[in-house]
Amino acid sequence: MKNKFFAFGIGFIVLFLGFIIVTLHFSGRNAKDNRRLKIGLVLNGTHDDRGLSQVHYDPLYDIAKKRDLVLEYYENVPYDSRAKDTLEELVDDGCGFIVVNSAYYEDYVREASFEHPDVCFVCFYGKSFLNNFLTFSGRLYQAHYLTGIVAGLQTDTGKIGYFSENPDRILICGVNAFTLGVKKANPFADVILKYRNEKEDSDNIRELKEKYNIDVLACDGNSDSALVTADKLGIGTIGIHLDNSSLYPHTYLTAAVWDFHSFYDEQISNCEKGVFRGDNLNLGIDDDAVDIAPLTKNVKDNIEEILEAERDLLKKRKTDVFYGPIFDRNGEERVFSGESMPDREVLYNQNWYVSGVKIDE
Repeated sequence: MKNKFFAFGIGFIVLFLGFIIVTLHFSGRNAKDNRRLKIGLVLNGTHDDRGLSQVHYDPLYDIAKKRDLVLEYYENVPYDSRAKDTLEELVDDGCGFIVVNSAYYEDYVREASFEHPDVCFVCFYGKSFLNNFLTFSGRLYQAHYLTGIVAGLQTDTGKIGYFSENPDRILICGVNAFTLGVKKANPFADVILKYRNEKEDSDNIRELKEKYNIDVLACDGNSDSALVTADKLGIGTIGIHLDNSSLYPHTYLTAAVWDFHSFYDEQISNCEKGVFRGDNLNLGIDDDAVDIAPLTKNVKDNIEEILEAERDLLKKRKTDVFYGPIFDRNGEERVFSGESMPDREVLYNQNWYVSGVKIDE
């Protein structure tokens, strides 16, 4: 009888412990799933900047609204320890999927990912990755190339301005790709590169117009002050990051734009399902992550047909932007005939300009 009671007692204890373990398991899973229903976003600008912050905010907002999720975001977060504090606040608030829109946050995100292995972290233009930390960038140069084709076909003077933030290698990549597109469409056109300096943007643009008679202007960076002045001067404009054609109805031509809806939708789903994996991705036009904005009524007739043919080749990977032969401004062959420059070289190792770029200093 004692043995029966002993066996019954042991069986009850095992059953009870098993119940506790199963309860904790499902409770833990539910808590984890609930947290992943909340999205965190760290921005170096404002969510409605019509630039590089908004291209991350908009798709996350749309996805959160569609799936009935919560989106919590912080704006104008500095590149210092306050970024780490912000990440910790998002984790404490229950965010299980956290995005930062600049590589300048990468060190803080990597540290946070070590400390919170159950949270999915994503960093734009980062380079490293961990199990729960994904970095990604994009071949926006493909869109720059296409906008260059538009500029080359649109110009009447053969002088096209390009207004840039600074000689950062990723920005140099954009200038080069744009110029290759210009030269593909119009071998006799020149791209006049102007970097922002101590002058006001408006003065710089007026100077480009007076010195070179530019009739098309492309620009990078987040400030739209250059486009405002170009619009006043009647110069055709090419934007970046988002389609801002509604702001410049008389001069805007198109833009090199991002679209992260599909990418973020997939990664959020992976995070919810527990199959999120760290990686370093480079998204292109074939991933629907970059593209050229619809051409406006200000673009000349017949350009769209030529553009779509070239866009289709890129989308089907039948051509490449940095496909040789490509020469620099000094006549040195940088990409040999029949060769294609690898992505990492394209994005991070270009410290030279292609033939056709003229720098205004």
